[in-house]
Amino acid sequence: MSELVLIGTSDAFGAGGRRQSAYLLRTPSGSVLLDCGGSTVSGLAALGIARDEIDAILVTHFHGDHFGGIPLLLLGAEYADRRRRPLVIAGPPDVERRVREVARALGHSLDDHRLGFPVRFEELPIASTREIGPVSARAFATFHSPDSHPHGLVVTAGRRRLAYSG
Repeated sequence: MSELVLIGTSDAFGAGGRRQSAYLLRTPSGSVLLDCGGSTVSGLAALGIARDEIDAILVTHFHGDHFGGIPLLLLGAEYADRRRRPLVIAGPPDVERRVREVARALGHSLDDHRLGFPVRFEELPIASTREIGPVSARAFATFHSPDSHPHGLVVTAGRRRLAYSG
């Protein structure tokens, strides 16, 4: 790991004027976004971070302040950035269905829209480990609203590890 950039560190309500949950982990071989709350796209812009830098998004659970920004990030990457590089989105089981549902609910359905870049969804159940973009991610159980399918992540890049509970 080279750098951890705090994009959003607030609760669901933007306490203290801070943005919702999003952390950019930069590694020598690429970047991973840990969670992507509803305010992440504006946070990236405010910090001068290009969406195209992101190789993967790791979602900890299905609350809007942790994954609700994904549809707008995808559309911004498509229309504003003309992204062509692949993007991996990994999270609890049903991550693809949940992202598509939130996109549809926000009026930005991905169902009839083919993005100009490949998006691959990966399920990351509790106690599993997967190579996701430039990192290895292991999911562990956390205590939170059960219907949000919560889990924490241990992210490994090279010889360094980061534990993130979301």
